[in-house]
Amino acid sequence: MKTVVVRCDGTPEGGLGHLVRGISVADAARQAGWSALIAGDVTSPFGRRLVADASVEVVPVPRGRGELVTRYGADVVHVDDYDEDGDALQEVRRSGAVLSSMEDGPFGRRTADVAIDSTIDAESTHRPADGSSILLRGIEFAPMREGIRRARQQRDEAPVAPTEGGIEVVVVLGGSDATGSAAVVAAVCARTAGVRSVTVVAPTSGWDGVRAAAGPSVHLVEPSADFPALAAAAQLVVSAASTTAWELACIGVPAVVIPVVDNQFIGYEAMLRRGLARGIGTIREVRDDPERATQKLGAHVAELIGGSSWAAAGRDVVDGLGAQRIVRSWELLRGRHWAG
Repeated sequence: MKTVVVRCDGTPEGGLGHLVRGISVADAARQAGWSALIAGDVTSPFGRRLVADASVEVVPVPRGRGELVTRYGADVVHVDDYDEDGDALQEVRRSGAVLSSMEDGPFGRRTADVAIDSTIDAESTHRPADGSSILLRGIEFAPMREGIRRARQQRDEAPVAPTEGGIEVVVVLGGSDATGSAAVVAAVCARTAGVRSVTVVAPTSGWDGVRAAAGPSVHLVEPSADFPALAAAAQLVVSAASTTAWELACIGVPAVVIPVVDNQFIGYEAMLRRGLARGIGTIREVRDDPERATQKLGAHVAELIGGSSWAAAGRDVVDGLGAQRIVRSWELLRGRHWAG
């Protein structure tokens, strides 16, 4: 049995996007007959629940990329972080394994046997030649968890439409809300015409701030592995322009996306350009001018109430099989790197 070691972290400070993608890749590898480990710093309570629900073992991170091979018997080292490590490919190859690496535009870019940029429209942008053997570029390679594919089916079986009394909005700004954005976005939603109720998915540590900003009637829930089912039943989700945004597109949920960190801006612009989501500006713009953000959100809510949804466009583009395509790319390298 071949083994992949997925190198990613899940912390309150750094967020959970890399971990969610890593779990998705590990799950696809196991479905293909591999064994999988995650080597990382998983300190977020929700991150720990995610790996427990996925039944994937988390192991300590050694000093070098090559040690992931020698210590854990990896045939593939799959890296999903933004660390500077120009020698990673040589280290992994010297240890007899293949390096697979996720990147988001220029963020996390490194030379690899398999280099994956699952940003939408990545395939149409320039990437400097660096000796990477296989380039997987575009949203078709976005890793999705099994729960997201189940939620996609759930929405197919039970379509959701706006109600006459207004839109019920779900707000999720990442599993850890590392930027502390939930309160300001929830306040915008609560003031928006046509919004009947607001549910905010956020760690309990931020609940007081959300209530103070958005009012006591806001409904608060902790991040959990049940989020895909919650999203599948949602009329509208306001989300960070992160891994969650692609998950929502896959499920077929109308989403309004907000880039809350710099590396999300490329994907945010592409989603809006392709009509896969709507936007109300960056988190800095929302903080600086919440009234303008409220007006923008109101226009999107009115669009939904009027019977026009953009969800189908995202669903057509994101089919949920990106992780499986990544694993198959490793198999293409078997003859080059592995015996048998």
